[in-house]
Amino acid sequence: RASEAVEHWFLNVPGLTAKVQFLAWKHRAESPVLYVSTPTTSLDSVAEVSIVPRRIWDSDVFKMASDGDVMKDARTCFARSDFSVDKTFLVYISVDSVLSGPPCSGLNIRVFESFITTINSN
Repeated sequence: RASEAVEHWFLNVPGLTAKVQFLAWKHRAESPVLYVSTPTTSLDSVAEVSIVPRRIWDSDVFKMASDGDVMKDARTCFARSDFSVDKTFLVYISVDSVLSGPPCSGLNIRVFESFITTINSN
């Protein structure tokens, strides 16, 4: 249920998905992982968004949060034959507290909405 609460939060914070998609599109040549963090899944909770280019996240010294498998999973995603930086992007979401529960985090493959590719193709 925590992952459902995080997904609901991510999709319903005003402007957050558009901001994340815009940044992912703008920096797609760098094969980034977008890092989104927030204290809680409350819709008025402030989200911090960071761009972590592959040259950083793919280094041996970089650790995203405390989850070492995230980098392995990111490498696997970018290596997939069906993964295209012009169609999809990676988001790592970290929430300190999910509805007064324990922390929750995870890496997700997201598809650009058509308005992002249409607006930015001109």
